Amino acid sequence: MNDDTIRINSNKSINALLSQVETEILNQGGKFKGTDEKGQFSGKTILGQIQGEYHVAGQEIIIRITKKPFLVPMSKITFEVESYFQS
Repeated sequence: MNDDTIRINSNKSINALLSQVETEILNQGGKFKGTDEKGQFSGKTILGQIQGEYHVAGQEIIIRITKKPFLVPMSKITFEVESYFQS
């Protein structure tokens, strides 16, 4: 696994999870475009923009961060991304 890749496993409906994440990202002023199979997203932080893409493999969502602020560690991004999939 690359340092810029996050894997989310869930027993929940992928459609429901992605819909939940889309709503959260849009509510925070970000962008989300995708399907139940693949897509892209972006959002802003006080330090700069974060962009990523995802694709679905079975019950796993594989997220790759394609752009992030230099000063934001990947561990912080991973924590934040994973929090979107909780609830």
